[in-house]
Amino acid sequence: MNTTRFALSVLAVFVFIFLFEWMWHGMIMMRAYLDTDSMWRPMDGQMGYMPFMIASQLLQALMISWIFIQNHEGKGWKEGARYGLYVGILLASIELASYAYLPIAFTMALSWMCAALLKGTGAGIVLALVYKR
Repeated sequence: MNTTRFALSVLAVFVFIFLFEWMWHGMIMMRAYLDTDSMWRPMDGQMGYMPFMIASQLLQALMISWIFIQNHEGKGWKEGARYGLYVGILLASIELASYAYLPIAFTMALSWMCAALLKGTGAGIVLALVYKR
């Protein structure tokens, strides 16, 4: 394993995940969250939980990158997209469960599932582009 490329891969995937989730949850889904604001933490207190979100995103980037490089074949972005799709399906299956334990509309769970697929696939492509031979 090339530790420099691994570290760069983790950083690149973290940046991708951070920006993707900011765009998805902070912009695209914001109206839905505002419409269901009684279910979430108060907006003025959410920034206090940001370290937990960043830690989660960093751990995701670390593990997605680690698993990828264990099986990396150097076949380009298509390899990354395929791997990312598998990761996305796994993450989407976890999001599906949220419909069972949160009082949300199925459309919200479905949007989270779509986001998971996009996030996984994007992360895989970023990995393939950054961690190349």
